[in-house]
Amino acid sequence: MQAEGKSEAFVDRLVIDLATARLLYSPMPDVVERVRSELVAIRDVLIQAFPDSAIVLTGSMFVGEGQVDFISEHPVILSDYDLIVVSRNFCSVWPPAARRRLATTLGVMPLSAHLDISLVWEPLLRKRLTTIGGAVMGGTLDISSILPLLQAPHAGNELLKAYQFLSAAPLHLKSYDLFCAKGLSRGARALLLHKENGRPRSKWIDLSSVAFIKDAILEMEPQLGPDAVDTIRRACDVILGIESGGLTADDHIRYTVILGGIADRITFPSSRILALKHALWLLREKRPGIPRPSVGVSALSGLRSLAESWRPDGLDHDGVRKAEQIARHLCHVRRAEIDANPMSAYACVHNLLANLAGFNPHKLYYGPRSVSI
Repeated sequence: MQAEGKSEAFVDRLVIDLATARLLYSPMPDVVERVRSELVAIRDVLIQAFPDSAIVLTGSMFVGEGQVDFISEHPVILSDYDLIVVSRNFCSVWPPAARRRLATTLGVMPLSAHLDISLVWEPLLRKRLTTIGGAVMGGTLDISSILPLLQAPHAGNELLKAYQFLSAAPLHLKSYDLFCAKGLSRGARALLLHKENGRPRSKWIDLSSVAFIKDAILEMEPQLGPDAVDTIRRACDVILGIESGGLTADDHIRYTVILGGIADRITFPSSRILALKHALWLLREKRPGIPRPSVGVSALSGLRSLAESWRPDGLDHDGVRKAEQIARHLCHVRRAEIDANPMSAYACVHNLLANLAGFNPHKLYYGPRSVSI
């Protein structure tokens, strides 16, 4: 993949040294040191809890693009701590056992940011049945020989995340530009990942960086058009804190057209793994339903219908009803959940579909939740 100028903030490494890693996009020494010390403390807890495992840092801090905002003149970390525990011991990464093991440590640890821990069984990586990004920041399990061979994540999963953000934007109008920017940048990442399907890490890992996506999307101008590419580049600037208020709710319809043009270029195949995740989600939510291999396609269609149904001056009720029908196709929706108020119905259907689309049975969550960057 060719891009105009690789981001200076990110040089891919298989191992990351927390003592020298950039972590945040803007130079803020005090905040960086706080983040660094918390990551070291979390790493040490995980090393003790999961012997003979690798602790991997991924997400925006892996590429040095962690984001901070100021609320009442106090810095607030917007980015998550995104970590992966890779272990050969299946029992170690069985979520209920892992949650019990960490209950007396991470569950009570004061954290400045939300912590997501994904649990991965090492043989799945070795056989390339799953993939991860990021770099090892601690542990004893050497996976440096595996990481370079891992293929790009499926573009459909990124597209789902894109529509989760864009359909959530009308529910958070004060932060509309940030939610919309996340939707458009994730869509751009999905399109670029789609081109790298089946290729090894060196061909796709740069797409972990929003700054890299901002340059790489230029090559898609013949397919998307100059307006779409310029809008996506502004979205990247919003996420990086270079531009504020660059995307307004008044242009929501245009943004849905841009993301829709991307979605039409990406196929989302049915999957038995998705059907299994659907079954586990139904059990967790205690909802009747029939697990479906096409759950990803259905959730994407519902979220897209929601995003396209909203306008600053009101809702397209047919679009909300279509999304509601899709949700009812995937699970039992209790009558009391769908309010007669159209915007309340929009919020309920969105929460259901986003909850299902974002469900990961192998993920643990700790700490405060804010706008995920």
